[in-house]
Amino acid sequence: MAGTFSVGLEDFLSDEKENITLSQLLDIPTQQLVVEEVKPPANNRFATPVTGNEIKVQQEQAIPKKTREANHWSYGVWTAWVRYRNTRPETTLESGGSNIPEDICQLSNESLNFWLQRFVVEIRRQDGTNYPPNTLTQILSGLQRYLRNNCTVEGYCSRRYRTCMKNVNEGDVKPVTKSDGSLYFPPDFFTRACEYFATFSGCYEKMKSTSCGPRFSRKAVKGSKIMSIKLCRNADAIDTLIHCLNDKDFYEEYMRPFEDEEGGNRCKVAKEKIRQGLRVAKYKCGETEYTNLKTVVEDFGNDFITLLYPESDDQSCIIDVNTLTPDRRRRGVDSTTMKKLMDGWIL
Repeated sequence: MAGTFSVGLEDFLSDEKENITLSQLLDIPTQQLVVEEVKPPANNRFATPVTGNEIKVQQEQAIPKKTREANHWSYGVWTAWVRYRNTRPETTLESGGSNIPEDICQLSNESLNFWLQRFVVEIRRQDGTNYPPNTLTQILSGLQRYLRNNCTVEGYCSRRYRTCMKNVNEGDVKPVTKSDGSLYFPPDFFTRACEYFATFSGCYEKMKSTSCGPRFSRKAVKGSKIMSIKLCRNADAIDTLIHCLNDKDFYEEYMRPFEDEEGGNRCKVAKEKIRQGLRVAKYKCGETEYTNLKTVVEDFGNDFITLLYPESDDQSCIIDVNTLTPDRRRRGVDSTTMKKLMDGWIL
């Protein structure tokens, strides 16, 4: 354009000092000033939170269908051979008196090598003819994929845990967070939670002597042992409090912090939390609910310390419900008690 001052990008980035106006900057031939409007994310941008089981399902579905079928077929050949082999007297002699486990993950590396050699030589088609070499290769490849996906310590333990917990749902022990931040508990929440923790404790007892035992967190084991006994014993009584727990006024009163909540003596803080909980139940719910909660607290006793502080081994703190009657002069309740209890219960 005639009569205008043109400046190139190299001139603009050079160390020479010139008085360049905004209109001149707009004449730079290779540059455009782009202002992008930042918009808040749409409500449907992200998916709803998923559970560990849902993630596992997606991982399994990521494997091509034909590969999953090939793996399943290969493992079927293995189990069919094991069942036949365990009927033969030679197996008992070779294995020192025990059968070959159908679950290939239970074999040690030495045993796996020993039995796979015989498996490859002995397997046949259903009509009794030999498998061609390519098919043998496919069977072994399928078993190798099965071992890799399921028989690592992590995969093996996860599979055993899912099988053991298949009749309960992790969502049963997680109240729903409503849009206003308060919590919603289904009518039979604590009864279902009882079933969950009883099942979890049973699974731990089955698996603690195996390589999977150390993978159970100390917090989860301690909390679930308490819950599987005392929550189940008191589930009906606690379920009577659900209408209070779902009341927004109850929740807001419950969320008020109290003095020395953070950093105080754990025993004193725990006692204050119980006292505050009893007060809210008495003045926000009613005498019946208060009596029920007091009975539950009395039954739990010192186990409240374990639930609130799973990592603590302090045995000196004594919880006596008769000394923790509600005091209306002390205002507010702990803002993290419910969260700590939930965290103490869940893996």
